[in-house]
Amino acid sequence: MGLLPDAALVRRGAPGYEELRGDLVASAFLPERYPEIIIRARSVDDVVAAVRLSRSLGLHIVTRSGGHSWCAAALRDGGLLLDVSKLEDLRIDPEERRLTIGPGLATGALTSALAGHRLAFPAGHCREVGLGGS
Repeated sequence: MGLLPDAALVRRGAPGYEELRGDLVASAFLPERYPEIIIRARSVDDVVAAVRLSRSLGLHIVTRSGGHSWCAAALRDGGLLLDVSKLEDLRIDPEERRLTIGPGLATGALTSALAGHRLAFPAGHCREVGLGGS
């Protein structure tokens, strides 16, 4: 399908689909919504391949970075769920006071790393939230 071997691609109905779908939700509430395909990206190349796949299949994409959404907003019927929670890159340039982050990096990891450089970034109080959103 054009995806790199390190990306996990699971189609609806395949073995492991329900377990993976449940793992992507932070609360005990698991709504009756079923993406056609779930992809757990491990690299930017996986994300590019997932976008190409969704286009070729005519599927809408919903992204998930941390799964903190109580209502499981990333679970949508019929589309492609792209989980970017494993994209946790962090590069800090303390002299320039700049940073580059991956969407799966959690708030706690970011604030801890910045504290070592006497820097800060405004973020929520929950340390497990992925910076890229739900």
